[in-house]
Amino acid sequence: MRATKMAKIISLTDKKIQTLKISENKKEQWIKDQNNLYVVLKPSGRKFFIFKYTHPQTRKSRTVTLGEFPYLSLLDARVKANEHFSLLVQNIDPKDYFAQQQQEAEAKRITFADVVPQWAAWKLAKKKCNQQTMNDTLKRIENYIYPRFQGYKLDQFSKKDTLDKLHEIKSDEMRSRVFRALRQVLDYAVKFELLPFNPVSVLNDEFIAPPHKHHPTISPEELPEFMRTVYFSNCHYQTKLLIEFQLVTMLRAFEVAAIEWADVDWKSNTITIPAERMKGHKESHTFPLSSQALQILAELKMLNGHHKHVFAGRVDRFGCYSSQTANNAIKRMAGGKYKGLLTSHGMRSIASTYLNELFTEEPHVIEACLSHKDKNEVRMAYFRGNYLERRREIMQAWGDYVELCKKA
Repeated sequence: MRATKMAKIISLTDKKIQTLKISENKKEQWIKDQNNLYVVLKPSGRKFFIFKYTHPQTRKSRTVTLGEFPYLSLLDARVKANEHFSLLVQNIDPKDYFAQQQQEAEAKRITFADVVPQWAAWKLAKKKCNQQTMNDTLKRIENYIYPRFQGYKLDQFSKKDTLDKLHEIKSDEMRSRVFRALRQVLDYAVKFELLPFNPVSVLNDEFIAPPHKHHPTISPEELPEFMRTVYFSNCHYQTKLLIEFQLVTMLRAFEVAAIEWADVDWKSNTITIPAERMKGHKESHTFPLSSQALQILAELKMLNGHHKHVFAGRVDRFGCYSSQTANNAIKRMAGGKYKGLLTSHGMRSIASTYLNELFTEEPHVIEACLSHKDKNEVRMAYFRGNYLERRREIMQAWGDYVELCKKA
């Protein structure tokens, strides 16, 4: 390896290094020893042992600071330099090699549980998920990962061990979600150099999420029979209103159940559900109210107008209906007639089918009515904002059909 032109070559000893002084007007001065070892003098009087070399692959010049004199003696500096030089002879970059050794040593000390809070804070700061999603993920980690990998250091995870332990989880969907959380935490550890590589990333194909199951639903032609069943059922009157309101507004069950009177704008005949109560918790949803939805609200105003929630709880009047109330009612009515055939979420599909057949040229407007997220965010904002009045017309057409089915 070549010495730089800047470096002096002096026969060095500890005593000699002690007497060395930097030349005037120099920012630093390099003095060559052996095997690419240099003593570098600083204007402050400090002296450092530095190993300088050319990267075996890139051919770029690199340096490694071995220590400061006199805390590191010349003899010890030469031992370190010889270790670096012997790697260089084998075409191994010493800086990378020792960095990886240190990284692996760190991994032996840091536990998986130590990294989880750092990963969670980083993911939230980067807005890669919302707080509710993170809370759900942390709960899965606590319930499924910690008990199976208790006290595990980062470098303790292996393919076989991970496979065996996660296959103890019976639900395919939960197993897939738990693996995804485990993999993401270890990916974070690799990203921030706490771990040289992720040993479980090769298991992606072993934990594929099961295909999404569509909610059971019925056809629009079967809606009159369903409305008759609801009308003659022994469900509580407010529960019947809940089912009908969810049907005409095309909202999700948990979105309907938690609606507050403060969300209703009587002047514009709209309801705005804030982001924290929408699916994904990322953005609010404003939707126009059909005459049928307004009529249901008027009835509910007489029942619950003095409470916070439109669907105030029957027992806890300060709370609201459960998101499962409508679903359970549909399941039980008429001796279980619709069990396995229709869910409360499936009512959205009835609306989607009917409207897509009626308004064949406007699928994006219908998707906006359903508060479905479009991958094209600009287009999504356009159809939700600029097409409010068109959505009102489409929602009214759907409300009219529901009313017709109710009267049939």
